[in-house]
Amino acid sequence: MRKAFFGWSIFILIVASWAYNIYSHPTSRLPEGRFLSHLIEVSDSPGDSFMLYYIANNDDKRLPVSVSNEGLPALQFYPISEYMTFRSQKLYRLIGHFNSGSDEASSASAGPLTINSVDVYYSDGTLEKSDIGEMIVYREGERGGGGSISGVSSSSSSDGTSTASFRVEKAVKVTGFSSAFLNELGSAFTYELYFGTDAAVFPRAIDAGTPISLTAAFPAPENSQLYLQPVTMRLRLEYTDEAGIGRVQMIPMERHPYPTQAAIREYVKAQRRAAK
Repeated sequence: MRKAFFGWSIFILIVASWAYNIYSHPTSRLPEGRFLSHLIEVSDSPGDSFMLYYIANNDDKRLPVSVSNEGLPALQFYPISEYMTFRSQKLYRLIGHFNSGSDEASSASAGPLTINSVDVYYSDGTLEKSDIGEMIVYREGERGGGGSISGVSSSSSSDGTSTASFRVEKAVKVTGFSSAFLNELGSAFTYELYFGTDAAVFPRAIDAGTPISLTAAFPAPENSQLYLQPVTMRLRLEYTDEAGIGRVQMIPMERHPYPTQAAIREYVKAQRRAAK
């Protein structure tokens, strides 16, 4: 009698597990592979780089092979690589960089270029225009190279905090500090900027030898829509040098996604609702 009871118990558990898998498997799948929605600021100067993240179901064989944009002939990508694996999905990334060998250097007078989609060649031979969020490309001359401020060091920690320090080589007048995404990120991006031991105010004259330090963080909570949004920023410290020439010191800040299984599950649910 006891053997029969245990036998039926095991059978019921197997059937229940089988039924759960039949029900849950379709609801745990993305309707299709897609790029995450990015916020990207980058310069088209040779060597500057950024990352694009692509999410797909584990058994999806259709993956990006190459990415391009007609307005950026110098932009190239390394092959796609696996970044994180979850129960039903995989997160991939592609590293984009600007080729120093391009013959079509951009003009600083052209101003920033805003891109919302890229041309993607997939492994099944198809070509599609895919949304990536928003990418702002600053033209080469806007970096203000050869200026009076030089970078000294930078670091990042496991809690998402990043620091950067600079040194004023020649006297300057700092006039502003900005990013295209400061308003959009709101409280999801915090920073402290100091000139020497004083909190930054603008405009302000700064003597040669004065250190500049920046501490920044991306404290987006897991339930925020920004939690799964990769961010690449080029913070712009604007100043005029002794000759009165306006320059920009760009400061890279990045947040790479490290989602939990719960965050991916909510993302999949949202994508399935949007696809209906």
